[in-house]
Amino acid sequence: MIGRVYAIALNTFREAVRSKVLYAILFFAVLLILLSLAFGELSLYEQERVNKDLGIVVITVFGALIAIYTGISLLFKELDKKTIYTIVSKPIHRWQFLLGKYLGILLTLAVELGIMSAIFVAQLALKDIELNATLFQALVLIYVEVSVVAAIAMLFTTFSTPFLSGLLTASLFLLGNAHEAIRTFADTHKSDTMRGILKIAEVFVPDLTLFNLSREVTYNLEVPWSYVAYAAGHGVLYAGALLVISAAVFGRRDFI
Repeated sequence: MIGRVYAIALNTFREAVRSKVLYAILFFAVLLILLSLAFGELSLYEQERVNKDLGIVVITVFGALIAIYTGISLLFKELDKKTIYTIVSKPIHRWQFLLGKYLGILLTLAVELGIMSAIFVAQLALKDIELNATLFQALVLIYVEVSVVAAIAMLFTTFSTPFLSGLLTASLFLLGNAHEAIRTFADTHKSDTMRGILKIAEVFVPDLTLFNLSREVTYNLEVPWSYVAYAAGHGVLYAGALLVISAAVFGRRDFI
């Protein structure tokens, strides 16, 4: 079983690194990270804050774009090119195929975010900006966040079109990063109907603010490793639940 999952994951990673779209996304991400140097220079007395803040935002947003693209395209290609027919005819469970795809996407995300993070850290070091544990904790949680986004994208792709899957995933990413605002409106809105809708949204929209340490990075605030472990564990459980649902939906699809 492990060998089959590993083979699918490795093949998925190889397919991803051949994608010109990923290179384009990575190029623009690196360009914006480097441009944050110029923005920092324009901000008197705020160079460190601007550099850190922009870097974290760029890595998060472009990491999410990569997660959405890979989560949708690498699975949809199997369906569109009909290669899924060959795969499901072999002695491999569909959940194993889905798990292998997801692990391949995680490996791709690790490489892409690793490149962006390395350039970001090198840029800060060249500017003699302090590198502390909070910065590396933030980068770890960004990876957890985009892993959750990839799981969401895969779930939608199991039953929807690429365009709709991308739209829904991007919407959940934006709403997830506004989770605190949803919670506030749910508690304070005057309309009972709207409060009920917002309460439902609060339950089903992933709380991606758990993974956001941009404020702590910007102001050099310490973050307990226990919180990082809690947030990462939350992300792993959420992504795992999404994969279980995806496997259930994917297992019911008729490819014959």
